[in-house]
Amino acid sequence: MTIGLRALAALVVLGCTTGGAPAARCEPAAYLERGAWRKLPPGPLALPPRCVPDPAAELTPMDYTAARYACNDSAPDAPANPPPRPRFEWHAERPCAQRPWARLFRPNRTVWIVGDSMSMQTALVLHCSLAGAVPAGVDTRWRAPAWTSLIPRSRRDVHNKRTSVCAHLGADGQRLCFLVAGTASAPTVADVLQLAIAHGQARAHDLALVNSGAWQMGRVSGDAYQRRMVAALIRLSRHADCPRLFWRESYAQHFPTPDGVFTRKSGFNSLVNCTSLPTVQPPVLAEIAAQLRAQAHIHVLPTWRLTQGVPAAHRGNGDCSHYCNWVGVLQATLDAFAHADVDGAEGGHSHSTSDHTRRRRLGALEAMNSIQARTVLRVAGPLGAP
Repeated sequence: MTIGLRALAALVVLGCTTGGAPAARCEPAAYLERGAWRKLPPGPLALPPRCVPDPAAELTPMDYTAARYACNDSAPDAPANPPPRPRFEWHAERPCAQRPWARLFRPNRTVWIVGDSMSMQTALVLHCSLAGAVPAGVDTRWRAPAWTSLIPRSRRDVHNKRTSVCAHLGADGQRLCFLVAGTASAPTVADVLQLAIAHGQARAHDLALVNSGAWQMGRVSGDAYQRRMVAALIRLSRHADCPRLFWRESYAQHFPTPDGVFTRKSGFNSLVNCTSLPTVQPPVLAEIAAQLRAQAHIHVLPTWRLTQGVPAAHRGNGDCSHYCNWVGVLQATLDAFAHADVDGAEGGHSHSTSDHTRRRRLGALEAMNSIQARTVLRVAGPLGAP
């Protein structure tokens, strides 16, 4: 039986899941900070059909991400491959519903996931897990709306096939968008969301899960990129049309450095082994979280603590940054995101698409003192543009 996203969300709200288990809601920070990983028994993983790229179809950027970070789990011939990486399940101290992701998608709402390749992985997992429940007749394929071509991409983004795309996930205007941002040579996550607002795409009714990786920032307090990104995000959070903002802390990296964070010296090479970390969060991450947590309209998901103790969950082969798509990390993050009070009164603003509002939007852009913001201003288009 196939049920639509609206019906699935209703079941979750009523305290049911499709498996009949209680769908308890949890406070996201407590969910992520108080719990433990349990290792799952080995064996092939049964993924939703939409999560396995069709080898005969043209490879899209999302398919590339699915294959690159699958860690053998989504290969059709997985049993014949070398054993897949270990998989884990996050168990919070307080039992909570797992996979209540459909409740994120209310009618006429866009869920924005903004960041680099790890955010792209999150968007991939969310999309392919829910696309199979969308009513027949809705085109759930990823598309690149014309306005997203205005988002500048770094050379690394182009090389790694990271591009901004959107997909419909319901018959009532539900949409999921991934926007590439957050590398040091590209616009910040706030700049990109501001562009979406300026083009009438993002609204206060929407949700935005944003992150900028620690490896893009300096290792000392007050790094220029860090300052610019945090200041722009705080300004954006006060905008009348800003979606409800959720900052996902950078996941723990496990490079052989004092705090695990990537450096050019540690490098991405096959000789690097992912190592255990000390229990102290890197200062740059703790400082960003503290600054953003102090803002009334920004919610912080403490995902560094979530990933601090699972170095075996990385893609490996010298990559101690990315976690495998299906190892459990992205799933726990999305669970916490969905457990947030996504329909509460906090952060809600009325919105308008009038020229007066658009002038206010662009006026807010002019206040951003960064090259990236000025780039966005140049490409935001004339007042009244769709």
